[in-house]
Amino acid sequence: MKLGENWFKYSILTIVLMFYFFFYTKSSISFLFHTISSPIVSFSYRTSENIKGIFLKKKEKKLLINENKLLRELNSKLVIKNCALKNSLIKYTRLKKILNYKDRTDSIYLGTFNIISIYDLFNNSYITVNAGKRDKIKENDFVAYNGYLIGRVRRVNFSTSVIEMIFNEKSLVDGSITIGEKANNITLPGLCRKENNLFTISFLCPQNLKIKKYLLMDTPIYSHGISDNFGKDFIIGFVGREIKKEVNKYIYEIRTIPNIRQLKELNIYRKLK
Repeated sequence: MKLGENWFKYSILTIVLMFYFFFYTKSSISFLFHTISSPIVSFSYRTSENIKGIFLKKKEKKLLINENKLLRELNSKLVIKNCALKNSLIKYTRLKKILNYKDRTDSIYLGTFNIISIYDLFNNSYITVNAGKRDKIKENDFVAYNGYLIGRVRRVNFSTSVIEMIFNEKSLVDGSITIGEKANNITLPGLCRKENNLFTISFLCPQNLKIKKYLLMDTPIYSHGISDNFGKDFIIGFVGREIKKEVNKYIYEIRTIPNIRQLKELNIYRKLK
């Protein structure tokens, strides 16, 4: 009898345990497994993503380096090309200005030469250029820069020459000023020289001509071309303030342009006799 009761109890206990395991405990075990495995899965996922990110970043970095290298090369080529274009434009502009005074009837163009030095001596200014007898330069050849009269050659060596400025004490330049209305222009010849430490032009004017009415500040003064030293129509300077007036003789200061100290090269010409 007891054996039968025990068997019955064990059977009920077995059914209860099975029910607990399959319906209640399974969800607990699953929850426990999920709780334990989630951090591991999450860590594995993050690790794999980080590894992928590292490889992708390396790949992107390599691509960026190659792209930057290519862009630098292209930029360097553009810079070189731009510099070449600028240099070509500068040379074209300079040569255009030179050619405007190259084809002349009263003088011949001998060439453009670099300046070696510019110096002052006893209140006078001189320029040394890298042109001499080997370049067929002679004394009294005159020098200009883009149409501005600078001076004339005073001493010639084999490979260098010394140039005396037009505004030095012993320099004399025949100049001219054109005044009046366009239909009735009058050209007044004058003499340009240094007087009382000022570079001036003196000229005679008819008494019936109202010089102050027509002669304005910054009126250009050109070389007249009468003497054997300088060609015609080179710019000597521009009219400055009035210095002196004696009956029909006027003396005006001359403003010279350009700044001699900033020049790097000069054009040399020879007056045709």
